[in-house]
Amino acid sequence: MNAPSVDEVKRDRKISNQARWLASAAALATLIKLWLAWKTQGTLDIPAYQDHLNKLREYGAAAYNLPGIFGNPLNVPAFAINLVRGAEFLATRTGVPFRFWFRLPAIFADVGSIWIVWQIALRSPQLKIDFRLLLLMAICPASIMISGIHGNLDPLTIFGVLLSLFLLTQKGSTWLAGLVFGMALNIKVVPLIFAPTIFFYLPDLRPRLRFFCTALGLFLIGSLPYLLQNPFGIIGAVFGHAGMYSHWGWTLLLVMAQHQTPFSRESGFHPPGVHAVAVALGKYLLIASIISLSFWLNKKKSPPHLFVQSGAIAFLFMFLTPGFGAQYLSWLAPWVIVVGLRPTVVFYATSGAYLLMANGCVALLFGCDSYLYLGLVCWVSILFVLACYWSRLTSVTGELADKAVV
Repeated sequence: MNAPSVDEVKRDRKISNQARWLASAAALATLIKLWLAWKTQGTLDIPAYQDHLNKLREYGAAAYNLPGIFGNPLNVPAFAINLVRGAEFLATRTGVPFRFWFRLPAIFADVGSIWIVWQIALRSPQLKIDFRLLLLMAICPASIMISGIHGNLDPLTIFGVLLSLFLLTQKGSTWLAGLVFGMALNIKVVPLIFAPTIFFYLPDLRPRLRFFCTALGLFLIGSLPYLLQNPFGIIGAVFGHAGMYSHWGWTLLLVMAQHQTPFSRESGFHPPGVHAVAVALGKYLLIASIISLSFWLNKKKSPPHLFVQSGAIAFLFMFLTPGFGAQYLSWLAPWVIVVGLRPTVVFYATSGAYLLMANGCVALLFGCDSYLYLGLVCWVSILFVLACYWSRLTSVTGELADKAVV
């Protein structure tokens, strides 16, 4: 057996050092999140999920046609409610509050996401991700506040998306990647925004069928038995949800231009009049933009790495979306590091400041809207990141995708 070369020894030592640093950063962030989950009440999303579970027990699949306790609709796939059941079971058995157990999956999902992105960076040198940016991702303020305070399932969903992309680009396994993608869809349907770029990335019909049929099949199985009991209600509620209107981006600017107060939580899910039209048009524009960008990225002879493509799609979505939830910002934390230090620092700083103010306002007074202005600053920072993506996508021609697909 040949002894390892000097270069191999240096590389192994470098990877070992990186692992220690990354584990330390992730451990620090995880301890902070666990402390926040233990000490804070979280946002209204936590009792809202408990209300959804109670309504499912009382009304069955008809709960998807009923408004929630705060006017929020039941819009998550049926399988996700099992996580609520699990948190409730653990709270009953241990005496530890429900709010802690409900936030725990997101906290550990963040650790998994950090590991996956590091592995993608190690195995894809063409991405040229500075290791310092991985350390910043590990301690990202937005991730700390969303997983530790907010209380929602978005970080768990993004972990599933990242794992699916890893399996596609590094392992070439469309079946397994499809299963993971389907499980991510069972938590929230957010991964659908990445479906067009994955579709065009896959080389031909056979791997496309393997990936999407597997994902769809697992999603349908996970939605039973409720999907059979109320198919149209569930499809309308889950796939028709648009987030909170008038609290982010161009919809907030539209409301401000009309000298209106941003809609309340109850009315923001179903805006009236001209705003209902704006939501509908915004959705169509968003879908068309994602599909067009996905097609354009993959029609090149040297398409960008799928991780880069997915990041561009995620930021495009967040810039154009007519609806918003603060937890959506966790979708962006892994992707921004691919475009460099400055955009990463800008986005992490603005999103962290916005969430710090938003969580403080929610905790103190429902009518506090000053954090919305910080939200506009964060929204502008997303435009800056998109410009950095555009510069990379149009100037780097040798950034080949890892099309190791079977």
